[in-house]
Amino acid sequence: MSFSKKLLIIFSLSVAALAIVTVLLVNNNTDYVWDEYESAVITMPSGEDLLVAIADTPEKRTQGLSFTSHIPKGRGMLFIFDEIDYYAFWMKDMRYPIDILWLDDKGVIVHIAESASPDSYPESFTPPVPALSVLELPAGSCKEKYICSVGSVLEINK
Repeated sequence: MSFSKKLLIIFSLSVAALAIVTVLLVNNNTDYVWDEYESAVITMPSGEDLLVAIADTPEKRTQGLSFTSHIPKGRGMLFIFDEIDYYAFWMKDMRYPIDILWLDDKGVIVHIAESASPDSYPESFTPPVPALSVLELPAGSCKEKYICSVGSVLEINK
């Protein structure tokens, strides 16, 4: 085999290895939201406190939990909007199911989509009444752990 063919093979393998490493790093370094986003504590109806990452800018709300590997125990993500409206959520680029809770301006749960699945994309979930914020939790958390339902009040402490 000639030197140029060996060099071409080495170069091709190097590029392929770099691409694989890049994909692995991107896929495994997507949980930055838990460390880099501002956080707040929400007291759930069960009395338990939940630490939430705050998504309060258009960029953070668009990113949401997309590409994250999971929601850590005792965590969630709170999407805060500037005005009350009918905010639709979808499961684009999600890797796991979640509970989605819409809250009014007083922290009252006005709608819940339980165990929203990544397989539901491109369907979107929209509340029947307007909301000011949206809380995302691991699937089953609302019913099994935090005992919340429509009408429950969550205390948000920034």
